Formats: sequence, C-alpha cells, structure tokens
Amino acid sequence: MNNRELCNPIVGKFALSDDKIHTDENYVKISNLFEIMNYKYFGRIRKHSAPTQEEMNRKKRVKHHRMKLTVGAIDARKRHNDFKKFVDICKKANVSFDVYMEFQFRYFAAEFGKWKNGKKTLSFGYLISSSSAERFEQCATEEEKELDFFGDMKKKKKIELNIKLSVYFSAEKYYNRLKLIDNLDLDEAIIELEFLSKTKVVSNIYVMVSPFVSQSEYLSKVRDGTKDLITASQYEEAIKVHKTLEFEDKEIAKYV
Repeated sequence: MNNRELCNPIVGKFALSDDKIHTDENYVKISNLFEIMNYKYFGRIRKHSAPTQEEMNRKKRVKHHRMKLTVGAIDARKRHNDFKKFVDICKKANVSFDVYMEFQFRYFAAEFGKWKNGKKTLSFGYLISSSSAERFEQCATEEEKELDFFGDMKKKKKIELNIKLSVYFSAEKYYNRLKLIDNLDLDEAIIELEFLSKTKVVSNIYVMVSPFVSQSEYLSKVRDGTKDLITASQYEEAIKVHKTLEFEDKEIAKYV
C-alpha cells in the first residue's frame, strides 16, 4: 500500500493510496473544487454534490408492499458514479484531481467565450466525457502535464530514436494513404497528415520535417514540441533523411 496525501490549499487534503482512492471524503472535496472552479471561471456557483450512503439508499413503498428506490436516490447514485468516473480518469491519466479539473475549466472557458451567447457554467459531464482525457493529453500545457497523480514530478523516459527509420516508415505510410485520395490537393494532404499524426500512424519526427508543417496550427505545435525533445544534430539528421525520400508518383510525392 502506498499511502499518500495531496493538499489543495482551497479544499484541503485529498487522501490517496494505491488501493483506496474512492472515498466519500475525496468525493466531497472534488465537489467543493467543482463549485470553486465554476465561480473562478464563470463567476457563478454550480453544484454537483457528493451524495451520502443514506441518500443513495432511500426507498419508498409501492404496490404489494414492495420497496423501490426514490427518484432522489437514483439521482444520488448517478452522481456517485460521476465522481467515481472522475477519479478513475485522473488515475489513468496520471494527473492530480485539481490540475486535471482546472485544465478542463480553462479550456472550456475559452471555448465558450467564442460562442455568441456563451455558457454560464460548466456541467460535471464535461469533466468525465469519453474525450476528456484525450483533450487533456492533446491540449494541456507542459506545466500541467509534468505533475503525476500524487502531485510529484513525472519521471521522463529516455527515448532511443532511430531517425532514419522514423522518417522512412512514416513517409511510406503517408504516401500510401495519399494514393487513395481522389483530387488530392494541399488542403487534403494537410487534413490527412493531421489525422495520421493524431492516431500515431506517423511519427512526430516525420511531422516535424513535413514540407507544409507551418501551414497547420496543429502540425506546427507537434513540430515545436518535438524539436524541444531532440538534439540539434538529430533535427539536422531528420531533415537530411527527408531530402532523400523518393516515390514513384511525383505528383503525390511533393506532399510527402
């Protein structure tokens, strides 16, 4: 058992351990943090309270003296499952509750601001959607990603790179993909490379040396992030390898 505590100065200590992170105490503090974030980013409090065991087990008598869960109990159990899912997402993503939650609020405050009327608050559902963890991985800052579930600095893995193979194999996969597209143009080529990058079919090393990387905001971010992780000599090697690429269809090859 690895007993840990992570302290948020606003809501207090979250009790964490490898075998027991789903506690009523943690759920209450996550609920409080949710209210605080709504007030911080939207100026209004929105509640998503953590239910008690009593609330989840309330029953009423129905026909033939049978007992049935009340509407309130059903809602309480749903909220309980919401908190359980939130904790599981944070654990799997290896990010602390408060860092993960604040990222989601920061992200959606900016997104809602683009709408004509905007949204007044953020519902808890946005924190536990199927795309929430992916959103964090794609859009969080390096500072937000550097702390783990327990609030400690993540250990960076040493990565051994084969620059030549990384560029060659990715270019071949990208070329074969472009061969399937009718009326291929630059816009279509960019869309395809963004898709292959997001789905990890092509390497970030290849994206970094793409001939049109600067024409896509997403690809530019991948390039800049990748350059920060490799040496200057590795970057130069990737450029030299890319210049040696040759493909039969010259019209398609100009996008590769």
